[in-house]
Amino acid sequence: MMSGWRRCLVVGDKTIREAVQVLDASELQIVLVVDAEQHLLGTVTDGDVRRGILKGVSLEDPVQRIMNPEPTVAGTGESRESLLALMQRTQLRHLPVVDQGRHVVGLETLDELVQTRAKRNRVVLMAGGLG
Repeated sequence: MMSGWRRCLVVGDKTIREAVQVLDASELQIVLVVDAEQHLLGTVTDGDVRRGILKGVSLEDPVQRIMNPEPTVAGTGESRESLLALMQRTQLRHLPVVDQGRHVVGLETLDELVQTRAKRNRVVLMAGGLG
């Protein structure tokens, strides 16, 4: 699970400007909009901001005006394979992870899931010969 995901949380009463500042600073390419108890209310990406601007929203409007209120989410304990399959099926690069009460408990990213994990070599195979 992505470490440092908490830096992309924004409380729902913040402005679009504040959400964009978090979006820019977090480098995660997503903002998770939550309430005071960290229940997931929605998500905001660069695309949501662009579409909002094109529709004439002000940067001083509440972030809830541009958020996706029904984002695809993952539950706790889902396997890496099921997360990758869900991301592929939905063409998403980020999945908020929520518990049964819909509290945000993490963020999975496609980049992190597809990274090859370094493994310690316990065996060294040496081959030699005359050829």
